[in-house]
Amino acid sequence: MFYTILAGRNPEHNTLGSIATLSIKRALGETLRRNHPQIRDLHLHLEPGLGTMAHLVVAISKGRDTEPMELIDAILKDRAGSIPVSLIVKRVVVVDEDVNVHDMADVEWAMWTRLARAEKMRTIPNVPSWELERSAKTGGSLRLAVDATIDLEDRDKLRRTRIPGAESIRLADYLGDRTAAH
Repeated sequence: MFYTILAGRNPEHNTLGSIATLSIKRALGETLRRNHPQIRDLHLHLEPGLGTMAHLVVAISKGRDTEPMELIDAILKDRAGSIPVSLIVKRVVVVDEDVNVHDMADVEWAMWTRLARAEKMRTIPNVPSWELERSAKTGGSLRLAVDATIDLEDRDKLRRTRIPGAESIRLADYLGDRTAAH
């Protein structure tokens, strides 16, 4: 037997939680990919900075501007094995294929550069939650639905700028040795 007490916002708590929920993550991924073939990639984020609930990021190649919210509604009705997705997932973010769903900084970038209409963000009130969500009330808790995809009419205007070879440039090579005494 393994005994431990982990209180508060510790990385160890989330690490152990991630190990314990590995089968849930696997079941969720398999279910969502099977039920929603438009999903190109997905990641279930369980990180100390995001609290005790999971945050799901899904990349799609969208054909209609209404598709992301329709997908979120369907995802929240799915089950990861015997567990309802809405019970453990606090936020579902749908992004375009050019966004790395495994990198929360890239996901946040997409949210704050591609959200221009109020309809692209929605709160879903009074969703039953589990005991790990300490902020939940007796009637449940809210879930957040975010469409962080580019509106189809803005596809050409909001393309991500890529500079070929930029990742191989080192600023230090151009600044010279700045550590020498002046």
